[in-house]
Amino acid sequence: ATSAVGGALTATATTGNISQSGALNVGGTASFTTNGASAVDLSTQTNNLTSLGAITAPGGFTLNNGNNSTTVTAAISTTNNAISISTGTGTYSQNDVDIASGNGNITITADTVTIAPNTNGNGGAFQSTGTLTLKPFTASRTMSIGYTTSGLFNLTQAEVDDIAQSASGPIVI
Repeated sequence: ATSAVGGALTATATTGNISQSGALNVGGTASFTTNGASAVDLSTQTNNLTSLGAITAPGGFTLNNGNNSTTVTAAISTTNNAISISTGTGTYSQNDVDIASGNGNITITADTVTIAPNTNGNGGAFQSTGTLTLKPFTASRTMSIGYTTSGLFNLTQAEVDDIAQSASGPIVI
């Protein structure tokens, strides 16, 4: 069963992980916090979270957002654990906020990616010594690196520069 929230959703676990037994459909901003080595795992259902707010999940963060677009509006952090966000054929947008995973891998899967320029002085969009992977969901999707071409998986030169400034591990595009 799907849980629908028209406004914001904030979930905090003082002990243990945050997981799901049904899909989440959140019209406002969704924020999650766990403590210790706990994780937020929203990968077992097809969700529709339009906006991701602050997420602190030391044990890792995983989101399957189906083919639904999402915008990251606040920092996401783990403690040396993976972050994985998939919007399928939808758009992944990231405001001028940081996603930090220590030495954990970061994977973004979406047919369209938009990363705001870094103006907050905290480094770049993705902070990790693990592997950073940005890939289209649709395997046949044409990619454009350093240019802006409509209808493609684009990374502009400014987005490439921002990624290169902060991700110190291997970068896979």
